[in-house]
Amino acid sequence: MAHASESVLDTREITRGGVSYKIEVIFDQDSTPFDADCYSPDDITAWRQDLWWFVGVVVTPVIGGIEIDAASRSCWGIEYGTAPGFSRDTDDLITHHADLIEEAAAALPEGVETARAELLAKVAALPAAPAESPAPETAITAVTITAGQPAPVAVPAPVAVLVEYLAREGVSLTDEDWGGGDVTAAVCAFLQSYGVSTDND
Repeated sequence: MAHASESVLDTREITRGGVSYKIEVIFDQDSTPFDADCYSPDDITAWRQDLWWFVGVVVTPVIGGIEIDAASRSCWGIEYGTAPGFSRDTDDLITHHADLIEEAAAALPEGVETARAELLAKVAALPAAPAESPAPETAITAVTITAGQPAPVAVPAPVAVLVEYLAREGVSLTDEDWGGGDVTAAVCAFLQSYGVSTDND
């Protein structure tokens, strides 16, 4: 049928007792007029022409924007359409099936508990957050800028930390040949000479 892909045919939202309820009219793909003997040949022809069809009315409580599916109530096999003798008045449909709202309201406390349990189970199933990785270290096998002697060291990778470390070790990086007095530029040049990235964003 042409409307089969449009499963939700209409939607309403009403509030009763301070609780919101979403009411959907959904195409019932399982029901046909051949399921009963009460339909005339004209009714069946109109059904084949997509002038009326069967639907379900689904009522779902909504709390804080969250649909409580466990408390949903529904009724299916309801006639709905524009053919003579049929109605497509959703408000009238809701009135005739007001008992679904009462049933959903009665099921709400248990539905909320079910929804809470399902949420807690999903949270418990989440993978644990990975432990923070320690700051990477870069092995500098020889500091020969102006120190004169190779000095094997292992220091954290960030340039600022390396600058501070070398300064404490008395390594001067202010030579004009090493960054024109720019200590950071000197360290960057030194690291790059060893193929070490100096991106310090």
